[in-house]
Amino acid sequence: MEVMVVIGIIGIMITIIMSTSVGQLEKSRLRKTQADLSSMKAALDIYAMEEGSGKYPESGAVVKTAMETQGIDWETCRDGWAKPYKYYLNEDDHTKYYLLSAGSKGTPDNDDDLFVSEKQTPVQGKPDSLDDYGHVCDSEKG
Repeated sequence: MEVMVVIGIIGIMITIIMSTSVGQLEKSRLRKTQADLSSMKAALDIYAMEEGSGKYPESGAVVKTAMETQGIDWETCRDGWAKPYKYYLNEDDHTKYYLLSAGSKGTPDNDDDLFVSEKQTPVQGKPDSLDDYGHVCDSEKG
């Protein structure tokens, strides 16, 4: 009987430790992704100010160059869930963009997405609308 109680207590302790570890891992992934997005936003904003006359990169090659200028390896950059980032550009005048992580679910256009834009710091949730934006590239394709 005492052995059963000890085994039960050990089981409860393992469950508590595992659930805490999983929660901490998810927070770590979220923080890494937010930090990446902030750095990449800065690179895109610098490009628009210095090179693009207020316009953001129109091709994957230019995105890659803009990132590399700021020390970011766009082609190997992954979010906290090891998925590539996605870059969308406003098709009308190229003065607006979204840079997106598909979040823990791994598919874009969900409430777990994380994104930045020309006017927004990292936010979790779905962008307002990508209807006027074209998908330019993913971080794996440059």
